[in-house]
Amino acid sequence: MKNKINLIDPGRAAETAKQAAGKIPDGSAQLFFTKNVARWLRRRHDCLCETRPLCGDPDWVFQAQHRGHMVQRFALSPGALHDLNLLGDWLLAVLDNIACGGQACIEAKRTLNGLHAMSVDDALKKATAWHHAELSHQDDAPPRGPNGYQTTPLYKVLVSGGYVWEKLPVSDLVFLGHDLQNCMRTGKYQRDVTFRIMSVWGLRDPGSQRFVVALTTPGQSHSIMGVRGFRNAYPMDYKRQIRDFIQVLRSPSCDTPDLHALGLYPR
Repeated sequence: MKNKINLIDPGRAAETAKQAAGKIPDGSAQLFFTKNVARWLRRRHDCLCETRPLCGDPDWVFQAQHRGHMVQRFALSPGALHDLNLLGDWLLAVLDNIACGGQACIEAKRTLNGLHAMSVDDALKKATAWHHAELSHQDDAPPRGPNGYQTTPLYKVLVSGGYVWEKLPVSDLVFLGHDLQNCMRTGKYQRDVTFRIMSVWGLRDPGSQRFVVALTTPGQSHSIMGVRGFRNAYPMDYKRQIRDFIQVLRSPSCDTPDLHALGLYPR
């Protein structure tokens, strides 16, 4: 018989799921994490660490130990972290398919609509199958040198930590798409950039030389239309570099959903 779960701090599991959801720009996917995934984490035995009651713990914890029952605290295991990342990447890819349109868009919408009733184990099966298919597509990427993709940026802006923003011409958008694993690798935004309807900037990491964030502005204006990271996630880890860039561009205060999500609006 499995040991009964007496988790002292279930809120830590819920907070872990909430943090993972925070990078996903879709309400259905966020709800899946904060409800289904949070419950799944609380029940994962590799995240339950046997412990002793401490001063300040609820009375039921001491009573459970007195009855000879095991009590546990939550600690995210490497296996659970891997699964969280896999689920997040899969859902971001699903959202990217919606942006691309066509049959993939229809299937992606069906997946999102069914998320609320989907078990995490079933979602992991879908995510694993997607990951295997994704690996087979990576062979199509253009060769990347030790200094990342060779680009011919129209402008460069140096910001905190040695990161560099590059305003990219049409021919370089595919490189940004391959580093960020989004639909720009298949041609999205090329027409808009060609006709100067939109400008696209990529943020290079000074260590890996890979692009880690994409930012779009309307034409030659410096208003911010969107800011996304790997697989179109909200790039929470690069808020400082985005804030620096907004200041350099002297961008007007933009009521953009992405800036709201990043906590950069209003400013």
